[in-house]
Amino acid sequence: MKRDVVLLIDADVDTASVVGSAATLINFDVRFARTARSLFQLIQNGLADVAVIVLDVDPGVHGMAALEALDAWGPAPPVIVLSSLEEAHLHPVATAHGAKDCLGKPVSLARLKTALAKCVGVPEAPGCRCDVWGHPCDGCIRHRTAPNERALAFAGEKN
Repeated sequence: MKRDVVLLIDADVDTASVVGSAATLINFDVRFARTARSLFQLIQNGLADVAVIVLDVDPGVHGMAALEALDAWGPAPPVIVLSSLEEAHLHPVATAHGAKDCLGKPVSLARLKTALAKCVGVPEAPGCRCDVWGHPCDGCIRHRTAPNERALAFAGEKN
């Protein structure tokens, strides 16, 4: 069976939206488990089509207990933990319990897409490396012009 599903566990509306968008960007579907009971039923029935699990560890399903259950279950899909708790403190705890990554909320679409792509083996396309001040880079498609044209274009943007 093709493993093309992101299983999202106990997420709020904002998290569900960003996970759905990130999954779409890598051509995956999203399935939801909103309660601990539904999660354990899914585990019992098997997760053959699930490529990666995104677990929101904020109150609700008791995220860390769910993470421990997935870790104890055996060969489970990779898990990405999302939480509004301090990422620096939660990351070592989550990875010690089997998570592949731990991201603090609010999580950006780009960061979540990168984490999902790493877990499912989708190669990441090179992105633009323009800096935050608008200086064009040498490698992105939008600015792939001859150096003189780039300098002229940049000077024209200032005027």
